[in-house]
Amino acid sequence: LPSADRARKASGAASGTSTQASAQSIPAGTRAGSVTARWMGDNVRALLEGAQEGTVWECGAQQYVLEKVVGNGAFGIVWRARSADGEVVAIKKVLLDRRFHNRELQMMQLVEHEHIIRLRCFFEKSGRRKDETYLHLVMDYLPETLRGLVLQHNKRRRRFDIGHVRAYLYQTFRALEYIHARRICHRDIKPDRSEEHTSELQSPLQS
Repeated sequence: LPSADRARKASGAASGTSTQASAQSIPAGTRAGSVTARWMGDNVRALLEGAQEGTVWECGAQQYVLEKVVGNGAFGIVWRARSADGEVVAIKKVLLDRRFHNRELQMMQLVEHEHIIRLRCFFEKSGRRKDETYLHLVMDYLPETLRGLVLQHNKRRRRFDIGHVRAYLYQTFRALEYIHARRICHRDIKPDRSEEHTSELQSPLQS
C-alpha cells in the first residue's frame, strides 16, 4: 500500500482484541458486571466450537496440532499448537466480520522486526452458522509474559535485576520506534502484551 493509504488505515490501529472490538461491540444496554461477563463467556464458547486438544489445523503446507488454550478475551482465543516437526506456535482465532477491515492482520503483514511477534501465516475457516467465518493467525509462541514475570518476582519477594529491566525497556522502545516510523500506533501496551523469552532476555511486543 502507498504510505498515505497505510497511514489512513493504520490510524487508530489497535491490539488484537481492541481491533476486533471495532468490528463487534457489546450489545446495546449491556452493562459492566455479570451481564457483560455472561456475554463474553458465550462468545468464548462460540470461539471454542469445532476445536479441542488434538484437533489438526492446516496453514499452507504446514499442519498444527492444538495442545491447549493459553489465552482468551471477548473477541479472540489463543491456542498453543505444535507442528509436525515439533515447533511450537500460537494460533489466535477471531471472528471475521466482512463489514469491517481487519486491522490486526494488516498491521502484522506490514511489520517484520526482531522485537515484534512474527506472523507466520494465516487462514480462514467457516463456522457452524451461515456466513460465519473465523480468521486464524499463526504466530511465534513465547511461554511467558512480562506480567507473569512480575508476579513471580513479587511472590518470591525478589527485585528485578536492573540489567533485565534495561534490556526489556530497550527492546520495547526499539519495537515502538519501528512501528511509529510506519505510522502505526499501538494503543494497548501493557505487561500482558510483552511476551518473554526468559532464557535469552528477549521481549517481543505483541500486536
